[in-house]
Amino acid sequence: MGLSESMGHPIAGRAKILRCIQTDAPIAVADVMERLEMKKEYFSKYRDRLIKKEILTATARGQLMFALPRFSYFITSRF
Repeated sequence: MGLSESMGHPIAGRAKILRCIQTDAPIAVADVMERLEMKKEYFSKYRDRLIKKEILTATARGQLMFALPRFSYFITSRF
């Protein structure tokens, strides 16, 4: 675990979420939170930041997906 992750750095939190999604299909927010063992309050701030940056989009209530085509390929190739 790097220094930024151990300190709860925002970039580390967002990167953990992006690595967890790794699909071009919608995914349930509850599934992502369960995989990452994140509480809703903690997860929500990172989800909101990623939506604001137009990396993620909320496709339906409780569903997320990458806003950019083939972004999951980029994430899997980088991490």
